[in-house]
Amino acid sequence: MHPGTVLELNRHHLPYNDHFASKLVKDDYQRFDYFIERYKLIKRYIEIAMKKEISLSEMRSYPSKVILENNGFSYETSVNINSYLIKERKENSIQSYNSHTYLFSLNEIKKYGDFNEYIQNTEKLEPIIDLYLDLIYSKDISAVRAFLNVTQALETYHSRFKYGGNIKGFVKRIDEVILKKRPYSARKEDTKFLMAKSKKFVTLESRLAELLLAEFNIRFYTGKIKYIDFPNTIAVTRNYYTHYDEKLKSRIIKKNELAWYVRILTAILEYYILEELGFKDSEFRRSKVAESLRDIQVGFDVKDAAQKQQEESENK
Repeated sequence: MHPGTVLELNRHHLPYNDHFASKLVKDDYQRFDYFIERYKLIKRYIEIAMKKEISLSEMRSYPSKVILENNGFSYETSVNINSYLIKERKENSIQSYNSHTYLFSLNEIKKYGDFNEYIQNTEKLEPIIDLYLDLIYSKDISAVRAFLNVTQALETYHSRFKYGGNIKGFVKRIDEVILKKRPYSARKEDTKFLMAKSKKFVTLESRLAELLLAEFNIRFYTGKIKYIDFPNTIAVTRNYYTHYDEKLKSRIIKKNELAWYVRILTAILEYYILEELGFKDSEFRRSKVAESLRDIQVGFDVKDAAQKQQEESENK
């Protein structure tokens, strides 16, 4: 083997008692920290893909100076490493708050993705992914906490990847970027929708409005909330649970429906996360959103049908 260092990461525990091994190789000598940082990047990428937590149970290093002699032959041997990263998975300890399906597969990475894009965006994405993975890592996370996490993730994403400047610049962005290709007849209403209540600064509602429009490449499902009212309802609900203003209570999402809207907001977030992970094909990302929300749409339809049936029975 060439001079250098190899770190072998064995038995990454996956859901359903499965596991895999990975190996990091560097041509020249590197400190242990070099490999650990790269391992964390790969681990996080896999967890985003699977929407599941994985854990490491074995780590071995192959330093080129560690040689065994046997019958005149030299063999490289490994050194078992004890690390704070190694832990046995506790069965059934991880509950995914999101969809049961993977966000993307290995074949989809090859066909649509660009791992280098993820590496380039890692630092910028970090707080957004932290909030996203908190939905995955946390056991029995409450609907309110999940809602606050996902709205914060969307707000942070917009300020980091779409627009992080002042209100004057946002007004210019609406005219020259967001609505650049829109028919003139639609611009007045679109501008009103995007500006929302933004006067001295760009509000959460305005940020959600731009993310909802998504450059007019996708029409996001908004549950039983009207599309045009969605950013305002989400912003009001977030403000209620953050500041607990009783005056807002009549306008917020009902607590028993909050988890469903967490799923909708998470699907919107995933649409944009995929883009920053190198999945630039909007059709691919649209299909992932539809896949994530299919059961939510069915759930709302079933609930409406049951409610209608109950009302008809009461009126007889």
